[in-house]
Amino acid sequence: MNYANQNSEVAKVEDLMNLISALEMFKKDGINLYATPVATRYAENSKYPIFGYFKQVA
Repeated sequence: MNYANQNSEVAKVEDLMNLISALEMFKKDGINLYATPVATRYAENSKYPIFGYFKQVA
């Protein structure tokens, strides 16, 4: 997500993760892969190109 809020309250994040889990969206061979949320964290992902020909987006 590019709109994650780093200042979210723990209870709110926990509630949202439990809501996602209840939707059972991540299944494989009939097994719910995301049955119980155990942790969340905010991670920042930066890209540092070494070389390449990239099309500039306006």
